Amino acid sequence: MNERIKELAQQSLRETNINGCVDKVYLADGHTITLSGYTGTVSKAFVDKFAELLIGDCVQICKTVTAVQVTNATDDYQTGREMGSLICMEEIKFNFGVNE
Repeated sequence: MNERIKELAQQSLRETNINGCVDKVYLADGHTITLSGYTGTVSKAFVDKFAELLIGDCVQICKTVTAVQVTNATDDYQTGREMGSLICMEEIKFNFGVNE
């Protein structure tokens, strides 16, 4: 499993575990994400937070790509590349209903 996905799942557990109700999350590939000291089941708040963090990472990747300058690129190429990245970022947010 990707380490970043594990980190996001753990962050989601920390941020949504107000009453100590989550012990672990069982993922489809057989991995388990745990936070010690908690018992219970995964809440809707966890799922919502995890999705929010995951989509936020995707948008951040688009922002990073937008900021990178291509050496020896024409102005038109660079502008088109930046516009494509911005459109991608907005489409991700729109498709998943994320407001920034």
